Amino acid sequence: MRDQSTSAGVPSRRWAEFFVLPLARFLAASSLRAVLLLLVISLIVFGLNRLIPGDPALDLAGENATPEVIDAIRRELGLDRPWTLQYGTWLGDILTGDLGQSIMYNVPVVDLIIQRLPPTASLALVAILLAVTFGLIGGVAAAHWRGQWPDRVITAISTVGIATPHFWVGLILILTFSIHFNLFPASGYKPLSDGIGPWLRSLLLPGIALSFALGAELQRQTRSSIADVLTQDYIRTARAQGLSRAHVLWVRALRNGSGPVLTVIGFQIGILIGGSIVMEKVFGIPGLGTLTIEAVFAKDLPVIQGVVLVNAAFVVVINMLTDLSYRLLNPKVRLQ
Repeated sequence: MRDQSTSAGVPSRRWAEFFVLPLARFLAASSLRAVLLLLVISLIVFGLNRLIPGDPALDLAGENATPEVIDAIRRELGLDRPWTLQYGTWLGDILTGDLGQSIMYNVPVVDLIIQRLPPTASLALVAILLAVTFGLIGGVAAAHWRGQWPDRVITAISTVGIATPHFWVGLILILTFSIHFNLFPASGYKPLSDGIGPWLRSLLLPGIALSFALGAELQRQTRSSIADVLTQDYIRTARAQGLSRAHVLWVRALRNGSGPVLTVIGFQIGILIGGSIVMEKVFGIPGLGTLTIEAVFAKDLPVIQGVVLVNAAFVVVINMLTDLSYRLLNPKVRLQ
């Protein structure tokens, strides 16, 4: 009985030693790096916002306001205190979930972000799905027919996609499918509560425009990874065993070449969030990007700081999940 219990405990100890403990160490180290990175980002955002020309108190009071009124508004906003004290107060409020009060709308910044988050999240979701679909299918097809005409056509499309700005693609799509053919709305956003059809129609054109460069970059990385995997001995062994070509491509090759692809997806999501600011303005989508532009023109510092910090936190979390997925899929780096 003792030998059986001992032997039964060996797999559990090995599981803890080779998987659970490295995963726990990775999560702890990643969380610590994320907190330090967000702290540095908050300091940079706070400092850069103070370099924006103009006085928010003067803009809020109006051009004909007296100096006494302007000073009173400045004291109410806390702008008369040293910047170190302002930053410490703002950071302490963030830890309690308070991002401040909007100067422009006179409502909590958290409420504004929650209100504007669904359009931005919907646009990002559609763009990511389109980009991943084109990137994976195009990359696998180009790797399978590498050196042949499908490879050349797909690579040419990807080159154009990487070199073309988001907003230019958006304008061309509006001119073609909204104005000329009248198939999709040129601007506006329909929430998902209005139905999946209107919701998707309002997001398809901006989603295509935003995903064009992301899908092109993902296609190139997928092609490179899959083409390298297809030259390995175990792929030739799988083919010799009689496995179908589709199984070899979409299961064996794609699974083993997915590490660099996941890294590109995680990195490009940050670029996608930045591109959504311009795209929301082009298509009139009332999301976080439009809110950011409005806040910059109104010198609404709490809104600018809150939106940038939320976007930064989202990118940091996505990168952590990407790194975690890469380690789970690639045994070579799982224990590092």
